[in-house]
Amino acid sequence: MKITLGFAYTLTATALLSLPLSMTACSSNRGGDAPGTLKAGRSELVGVLRGGQVAIGAETTGWLLLMDSRSVDVDVSKVAGQASQLDGKRVVISGEVITKAYPTRGEVSVMIADSIIGAPATQRPAVPVIPPPPRPQAN
Repeated sequence: MKITLGFAYTLTATALLSLPLSMTACSSNRGGDAPGTLKAGRSELVGVLRGGQVAIGAETTGWLLLMDSRSVDVDVSKVAGQASQLDGKRVVISGEVITKAYPTRGEVSVMIADSIIGAPATQRPAVPVIPPPPRPQAN
């Protein structure tokens, strides 16, 4: 589905669905240990890997790991082949978390991935599914 907004701007349904996630990931983390930042150092994170992310001024790695309560930029340059195969899937990423300073976004946590492997499915989805509202009962 494409939506034309006038001028030369066209958004696809995929772009519209990822917009709230991208906006959350682009929020500024200035001022120290803001919500959404991770501690620097070696780590293993589990979530849904999403490629194709964009930001103003190219202030993104292009990849996000969507976890239950936050998201983190992922640098997949060492494991690009694995990342492409697992795009959109639940994964376990091992690597080092660093803090990167962007002019617009401020300080952002970035996971530099050393390995990405598929993660087992969980009982609940990583992205909540909202059920439709109940239908009114006919009396």
